Amino acid sequence: MGELMFGIFGSDISDRLATTTVVVCIGTIGIAIMTCAFYGWGRLTRRLTGLSTGTWPVTTALGLASVLFLGGLLNLCRLAHPGTLAGVVVAGLMLSVLAARHDSTGRPKLKRSRNWRYVASWGTTTIALMGFTIVTQLAPSLYNAGDDFSTLYSSCYPHG
Repeated sequence: MGELMFGIFGSDISDRLATTTVVVCIGTIGIAIMTCAFYGWGRLTRRLTGLSTGTWPVTTALGLASVLFLGGLLNLCRLAHPGTLAGVVVAGLMLSVLAARHDSTGRPKLKRSRNWRYVASWGTTTIALMGFTIVTQLAPSLYNAGDDFSTLYSSCYPHG
């Protein structure tokens, strides 16, 4: 059935649909990974500052702020390399796992939430909007290499 539909629309559309699906899936996974990492850093920030356990969106925002601060320090020390930044993400994921293991009330809170349909509808809406955002961003082929990637451009094409 799917092959018949793609045959009607042509292979160009089926290729675009497949590419779009892959991009949305990878983007969603990336957002989920970073949200978990920010949550872990946010929980650490709450613990170090003596803040009470709050909602997960605020904790995630605190984690984002903490990672931005840490990234600034790493950049100041000239240590902001891909490996170091990946280590920050992995450390955040490990902190998130520790926080999940520490919380014994995580599941009952989800069961007591307003309504599972409400949560599902918000989740679906969020994924749809993020997918739309990911798909409709400016194509990398349209970037201005001399402006957007000035460091890369100058190293590839030295002035001479």
